[in-house]
Amino acid sequence: MADELNTINLEHDIRALADQFALPTAEVQLILRSEIHHLECGARIRDFVRILAVKHVKDSLGSRVRRPVKAAMTTLQDNWRDSRLFG
Repeated sequence: MADELNTINLEHDIRALADQFALPTAEVQLILRSEIHHLECGARIRDFVRILAVKHVKDSLGSRVRRPVKAAMTTLQDNWRDSRLFG
């Protein structure tokens, strides 16, 4: 049903553009379908880039060795204490 409505709307748009610019409907149909295809490809690429960027960030963050802040502070304190004793 949705495809039928899209087809009907597209046909209406083609006729309206053809009338407005005094062009054959076949020419307007080619131009409009080409533009729709171009925009759809652009939309897919933008979506893919965002998804790919999120994946890269997840991979990057996941590969880091993450320690809790408290553990990191304890390590820093131990290192400081050792440097005072043996420094």
